[in-house]
Parts: sequence; C-alpha cells; structure tokens
Amino acid sequence: MDLTDTIDKEFSQLAFLADDRIDLAHGALLIATAAYPDLNKSSYLERLDQMASRVKLETTANTESEEAILNKHL
Repeated sequence: MDLTDTIDKEFSQLAFLADDRIDLAHGALLIATAAYPDLNKSSYLERLDQMASRVKLETTANTESEEAILNKHL
C-alpha cells in the first residue's frame, strides 16, 4: 500500500465518523501529507495544542470577545 492509499483509507475512516467525533486537525494534516509526504504531523498537532491552550487562558482572563482573541492567534 503506498502513501496515497494510506491517506485515502485514513481519510475515509474519518469521514464516516459522526461530525462531533471528527478530528479536523488530523484530517487537514492527512490532506497536507499528500502534498508534503515528510510532514511532521505530531509537530503541527503540538503547535495547535499550544495555541489552543493560550487562547483558552486568554478567554478566561480577558474581557475581549472570543472572536477578537481567536483573530489575534490565527
């Protein structure tokens, strides 16, 4: 099985999950892997987790709207 087959299989498995169970980051990184086979997915997932932690802290300690806070980080 080549890389494209593996990506297709994993993406199909994600697509059949209920909407609330789909890991969007994982799906996006699967798509990116097709273009960038050496992509370090775990590094990007770690960066997203760090970003989410900062946003969570900022939303609980700030009076700005969630949209404004997200816009600063995206």
